[in-house]
Amino acid sequence: MNAKPLLVTLVLVAVCAARESAPIEIPAAGGRFVLPLTGLAVSFPANADVRTELKGSWSLSTSFDARDVIDELKDGKLVGGTWVLTGHFDAGDARAAVQSADLADAWPTTTLEAWGLTWQVRGGKFEFAGALGAQSTIVLAAQRSENYPTLLLYRHFIGEPDVSGEAMLARVKSSPLIAAIVKAYRDYHFGASFPTRHPAVRNRGNSPPDRTVLLKRSGLQVALPDDGYVWWPKEASEGGTDFLHRLGPTFPELSLDVLVVDAPAVPAAWSSLGLSPPPAGTVIANLPDGWVVGPEVTPSSGKESTIAKLVGDRVLIVGLIANTVTTDVETLRPILEALAASIAKKNAAH
Repeated sequence: MNAKPLLVTLVLVAVCAARESAPIEIPAAGGRFVLPLTGLAVSFPANADVRTELKGSWSLSTSFDARDVIDELKDGKLVGGTWVLTGHFDAGDARAAVQSADLADAWPTTTLEAWGLTWQVRGGKFEFAGALGAQSTIVLAAQRSENYPTLLLYRHFIGEPDVSGEAMLARVKSSPLIAAIVKAYRDYHFGASFPTRHPAVRNRGNSPPDRTVLLKRSGLQVALPDDGYVWWPKEASEGGTDFLHRLGPTFPELSLDVLVVDAPAVPAAWSSLGLSPPPAGTVIANLPDGWVVGPEVTPSSGKESTIAKLVGDRVLIVGLIANTVTTDVETLRPILEALAASIAKKNAAH
């Protein structure tokens, strides 16, 4: 299948960080919490000076926009906020992402070496909707390695209109919270998350996660399930496969490589692709009924395990592209069943 990772499209929309319902309160002693949209498992530092709350929001339109939000409050008043975004941004690389941030009175983008990464940094005034208005903000972005999702951070200094660029940089570099977020990103600290079902996450848009999408290569109309994830379809730039990228959460990264083959049986489908059956004893746990394990193939990065199902006179092959070999698909059962159902529906229409 020789899948190629495709860039996820994300658009940063400048909107108010309005308080959503049921945020998670981080204890004053700190602790490990998974950021629901990015999937980063952050060890929050102790902080008895402020009340720290975690929440998030997302929306779908022509692209996907999502962020985790960490608010700091004192005596019930918002005094600071951090937005955490990850992905392959429409603007481009880390520098382009920072330069595209909508800031007034901005100082030029500069480079910062910190936390073992090279950062693009820019600051100015961010205009919130509503009563907050313009607030001092610094924006930072870094990429761990080529083809790895960018980490984009917004740090808002609420109620401090005259924070200088030098002071912003100094305070960010000395922030235990920022250091903890970067450590999770840099050191691959991820956790399980189902963001669309998370009580502290809201959908800011009009499109639900369980919507019908077209896979252009195969022509399948897939009714995406309400499985806690946000899926985004994209056809391959070459070859005959479609992709469903799991954008929410970003980490751990996962894409489904979808191919439909006209064949009377699964082994015949493998043979038509020049692939051999997997070694005896190869197991992927929690496969839905009728699915069988296929060979591992080699994408341009990561690992790709494959599974297949005969649906009528067609074989549905799904490659599971991840950082490691996939050994359990319990959380993917709804999307796999939705893909199989789309073929059955297409078969019935002919």
